[in-house]
Amino acid sequence: MGFFDLLFGGKRIEEMKMAFVGKYVFLYQCDDRMRADIIDLANMRLSESIGREIDLEAYPERVRYTCYAHAMAELGIEHGVKGYRWYYVSHPLMADIRDERLWQTTKRIMKQKYDVDVDLPRDNKA
Repeated sequence: MGFFDLLFGGKRIEEMKMAFVGKYVFLYQCDDRMRADIIDLANMRLSESIGREIDLEAYPERVRYTCYAHAMAELGIEHGVKGYRWYYVSHPLMADIRDERLWQTTKRIMKQKYDVDVDLPRDNKA
């Protein structure tokens, strides 16, 4: 990753952090009922924003968990990740097209700074 990629990657890294925290909380801190509420709200909000019915299960994990993180924040679910704050991502559907090196850098940051260790491979679908 070049110097300028890292220099201008701050906002994108914050957006990527949402996906990592979203997956971590969804998988390890939520029960089945909470997961159902998260999925329902995330599908509803994204459907409203794009103007047609969607199912996030058809989207890559990077997009899905970003949307789930937004739903968790809206539902008031505490993520429990010390020092982390939810971050609003204005275009979650763009998450999967971000630079792969930036995703890997963000993954390392999440592990080192927050002890969040989950994987979000490119184009991974359910």
